[in-house]
Amino acid sequence: KATKQYLLKEYAKLPLAMKCIQPEQIPSMEQYKEIILYGDETSPKTQEKLTEYLQKHDSLKVQLSFFDNKNDFTCKDEQTIAYAELQKALFFCKRKRIPLLFVSVKEMVNDIRFLNMLEESYVDFRCIDFPWFCKENLRLIKAVVLYKKLQTK
Repeated sequence: KATKQYLLKEYAKLPLAMKCIQPEQIPSMEQYKEIILYGDETSPKTQEKLTEYLQKHDSLKVQLSFFDNKNDFTCKDEQTIAYAELQKALFFCKRKRIPLLFVSVKEMVNDIRFLNMLEESYVDFRCIDFPWFCKENLRLIKAVVLYKKLQTK
């Protein structure tokens, strides 16, 4: 669990001047032919969004798909997320030099551990349901999450 000292230390590392990159200014995915998918793609609505995204970026093909199921028996609270599959996905992305596409980052975006893993991996990533969630905006998103957590502690 993140302590207040840890959060303050992480927050202090962030630069004072940061700007958000708008979705239309994010570098395109045209340079890639394959992606690795992370998330639950079983619902019809999610499949529809995924198909729409892949058609918009017609050169992209899903090479591998990963998803961490929350196991109710091992989770002590709702915020706990197992990241074994995410670590595998990041490993493959780094090794094959292809981006990671998140189906959704709902509760994960508020987890500092998740954001640190993405930052340390240096992997390019995008998200279907949250277009601002990309490598270019990661530090800004992390700053907001850290600030929010510091305010609640």
